[in-house]
Amino acid sequence: MVGKGSHVRLRKRGDVCSLTYKRGLARAREERDIEIDVYRGIHDGLVVAEVEFPDERSCAQFEPPDWMGTDVSGKRRYSNVALATE
Repeated sequence: MVGKGSHVRLRKRGDVCSLTYKRGLARAREERDIEIDVYRGIHDGLVVAEVEFPDERSCAQFEPPDWMGTDVSGKRRYSNVALATE
């Protein structure tokens, strides 16, 4: 759920989907761009959102919105290479 003062924007350009999450107002607004991989075939229904941070401190401070699922960072099973070769 996106709270008051927050919004989400989803864009698709060709095969690339991206999602922008914005929270807060004016100069203090937090904005995160998320690349989204939507899988088909044997992985139909799998959607992976990638969030990048400028540094480890920003990463540690990130509070994911409620609509984000389990963090799969570093799990080989969810790497693009593993998913593409299954």
